[in-house]
Amino acid sequence: MTALTQLVRLQRWTLDEKRQKLAELERLAARLRQELESLEDSLEAERPKAGEGLEEARAMTSYAAAVAERRRTCQRSIADVETEIEAARAEIEEVFQELKRYEQGLRSQQDRDAKKRARREQATLDEVGLNAAVRRRQAR
Repeated sequence: MTALTQLVRLQRWTLDEKRQKLAELERLAARLRQELESLEDSLEAERPKAGEGLEEARAMTSYAAAVAERRRTCQRSIADVETEIEAARAEIEEVFQELKRYEQGLRSQQDRDAKKRARREQATLDEVGLNAAVRRRQAR
């Protein structure tokens, strides 16, 4: 196995790792968005209960403040994860481009090796042909 082949394998592995990291980040962002949506739904579900009495109204005020704080936290987390996702995508693009360069180099090397083999085989066939021609002349 040539060094270039090993580099291609390493880049493919690195690319797979980066893609897995991106997928994990995207799943995290989706969970955070789902949590944010769930917070909104739970707040809307609790609003009608707040009108039932004074104590429920006070509890709703505290609950709404907690939900608002949790919403801000979720939104910050989503923004942070989105930033990480963009960085991960940039890393993937970089690794992908590098992989393509290595693969192109490997193809070029394989082409050169194939041409070299073909020249050697042709030279061998030419030598066999010349030897056969010499033997025929000597036989006459």
